[in-house]
Order: sequence, then structure tokens, then C-alpha cells
Amino acid sequence: MLSNIIKSTTAPLHTRLEQDLFAAAIMDESFTLADYNKVLRVNYMVHQLLEPVIFDVLGERISQEVELTKRRKLHALEEDMEASGINLSQDRQLPVERPAFNSEAEALGALYVLEGATLGGQVIIKRLKKNDLFATLPLAYYNVYADRTGVMWKQFLEKINQYEDHGSALLGAQKVYKLYLEVAEAIKPA
Repeated sequence: MLSNIIKSTTAPLHTRLEQDLFAAAIMDESFTLADYNKVLRVNYMVHQLLEPVIFDVLGERISQEVELTKRRKLHALEEDMEASGINLSQDRQLPVERPAFNSEAEALGALYVLEGATLGGQVIIKRLKKNDLFATLPLAYYNVYADRTGVMWKQFLEKINQYEDHGSALLGAQKVYKLYLEVAEAIKPA
């Protein structure tokens, strides 16, 4: 299945991204508000660059099949950043470029990474809720689908696993991981 190919092939990139975005600190509860703010800024920049182009490439038919309008996450990130008092002015001139996606398969591979992060957000939100530093924050991004997260993930997997163009889908996923890593490197803690 395509989803398994993407997961196994991009595992090293996934591991690097987890390191850059404080996965260990989240799990051992040493994650700070400054760490959280950086993670929000990285995710916002990535989603701001990717959502318009990915959603455009996927088109109307796929949009309906996977409820693409419900998969937008910028609004949740904006809610979290407003609650955290994050000013994005310093990020506007970051030296990162929006990748292009040249086919539905490539765009779905890219979306796989974003949707996988949403699934992983369910683990993260449970950890953050145990940490008093985050008690008053909305954590909207990590809980964007709420109790529909599993359903949304399964619906997405059904669609992506129909594709036989594994090379293009894998390329799309790799582009997203590389963008995440580039943005994480460029964004310095506030």
C-alpha cells in the first residue's frame, strides 16, 4: 500500500523532523512555551506555503471525496498563535520557497505528511494537557479534527492507497518533509 511505502521510505526524514520540533521534550514534559511557539511558527509557515497549492492541485473531485475543506489547518494555527501572542513579522522574510506539486499523486503525498502530523497531534495534545504551562491555551492545531481524527485519517488513507504512482506520491511527501526541516532551521526561537 502506498501509505506504507511513504511511511517507511520517509522514516529518516520523519525522525529528523521530530528531533527538530522537540518530540522528546514533549514526551518527557520538558517542552517549554518558547518551544511551543517555535513549533506553531514552523507549522504555520509550512501550512501557509502548502495548503493553497496542494488544495489547488487536488481539484474539486478529490476535494469532495476527502472533505478537503475540513482539512485546512491555518485557522487553528492562527487561533493558537493569537492565544500565545506570537508576532509573525520576523518570519515573513524567511528564505524558504514554496515547493511545486505536479500531479494529484504528488499533492496527495504532500498531504499525507500534513495529515500524519494531525494524527500525531492526538498524542501531543494528551501530553500537553498534562503540563500546567499549556492549561490555558486552546491547542486548536493539535485537536483540529477533535473526535473525528481517526475517521479523517482512515478516509484519507483509503484515497491515497488507490494511487499507483508511488514515485510521485513519495516525491510529494519528501518535498514536505524537506520544507519542514528548512523552515525549522530558519525559524529561531522568539
